[in-house]
Amino acid sequence: MNTGTTSGEVLYPEQYTLISTTNPDSHITYANRHFCEVAGYAPQEMEGKPHNLVRHPDMPKAAFADMWQYLRKGQSWMGLVKNRTKQGQHYWVNAYVTPILGERGEVLEYQSVRTRPPREEVTHAEQLYQKVQAGQSLPFRARFPLEPSRVAVATQGTSLLLMGVAAATASAIWLAPAALLMCFQVVYSSRYQTRIARIIDHSGADTTSPLCRVLYTGRSDQLAKLDLAFRMKSAELKAVVGRSADTNQQILLAAEEDRGNIQSIDEHLIQQNSQVEQLAAAVTEMSQSIREVAERTGHTAGLIAEVRHSSRRGEEALEETRGAMDKLHHELGENHTILAELTADSERISGILDVIGQIADQTNLLSLNAAIEAARAGEQGRGFAVVADEVRALAQKTRSSTGEIKQMIETLNQTVARLQDGMSRGAQSSEQCQRHANSTTEAILDINRRLEALDETGGQIAQAMSQQATVTDDIDRSVYQLHELTSSTAAQSQRARDGITLLVERLQDLSRLINQFRHP
Repeated sequence: MNTGTTSGEVLYPEQYTLISTTNPDSHITYANRHFCEVAGYAPQEMEGKPHNLVRHPDMPKAAFADMWQYLRKGQSWMGLVKNRTKQGQHYWVNAYVTPILGERGEVLEYQSVRTRPPREEVTHAEQLYQKVQAGQSLPFRARFPLEPSRVAVATQGTSLLLMGVAAATASAIWLAPAALLMCFQVVYSSRYQTRIARIIDHSGADTTSPLCRVLYTGRSDQLAKLDLAFRMKSAELKAVVGRSADTNQQILLAAEEDRGNIQSIDEHLIQQNSQVEQLAAAVTEMSQSIREVAERTGHTAGLIAEVRHSSRRGEEALEETRGAMDKLHHELGENHTILAELTADSERISGILDVIGQIADQTNLLSLNAAIEAARAGEQGRGFAVVADEVRALAQKTRSSTGEIKQMIETLNQTVARLQDGMSRGAQSSEQCQRHANSTTEAILDINRRLEALDETGGQIAQAMSQQATVTDDIDRSVYQLHELTSSTAAQSQRARDGITLLVERLQDLSRLINQFRHP
């Protein structure tokens, strides 16, 4: 801790009240603005520090010992104190220190309220503290107090004794009234002394510090006790008024800050209320949109169900078509086999016709030879010639019919060949149709599976959208409640602001009233 000092003195305005509080261990817990300003410290520099942070080395230890003697008894103490600033300068205060006690009589904190002392008191305190620091004794009248009333009584008693002696040696005509008057003064002075003693006892002046009595009055008699007691009562009143003014100022500043905060809260509430209204409109619109989406989702689910039903019918029809195609392919195969057999039979018939043609050619040749031989035979061979002509004519007809039949068979073979070729192409087309039908069946089956999945997903979506619509309705109600709450809060905030405004006005009135007590 810096204990360096300089010779400069800090003079501060007379209306300043320097207030501080400490815990029972004398560590600073609070220092008001005036104290920090005069001492040259920031509030955070003083908080938590020992209070001897501002002690000046010129202050005698006897003064602080005298202070603690009274504070430990739970009594207040008043004295002139020389303090040190952060820069090493000094300033004088008239300090009134009070222990703040709890319900069980324990010390909760020490409160010190300081005001600026008159210059003559500072001069007297400097002289007295210098003597105490130097170990010099206090003035005679401070060490041996003479009570004026008691001096008067003693003087009057001596006068009464002398007058008695005079009365014994001279005329007593004028001495008797004087003696009676003297007795009256003695009795009155005694009663006056008793009244003063009673006042001292009631005011607590008998408990004041002898050092402080000399410090403030230069004496230590009964009147000095009363003088110091009145000073302490005045200081106590100033301490109460000063602490009240300081507390009132803190409350006033806090109220002003609260009023500003509430004004800001009002503005934020207005913005919030507007945003809540926009949110409510958006939620309502979103809720309506969700309902529409849910309805469309339900409609889509119905369409998907219809498509699935149609797809099943198409699958069944395609299955029937596949069956017919299989049957047609089988029948085409059988017809192809029949045509092949017909072609083989036609070829065999052609072979037989070739044999018949050869036989007809030979028969024709034989009939020709027979006719020739019948011609050679003449009349004997005429009958045989007729037969030979008939046989030749029959052979020629047979040959002609065989040629026609063969031509027909060739035509039939050509037709069968074309039928076989058409049936082959039909079989290929049937096979291709079967493959396409199989592919279409697989595609329809896949479509059905996807439709089933889509139907299931659509159902889930519809359920989710229904739940979402319920949640959105809840949000809509919550937003409406929030809007109502925000409006109510805004109204309460307005009432609170009006109340704080009234509180600020009352605190300002109280400040003016306290200032009247501080500066009568």
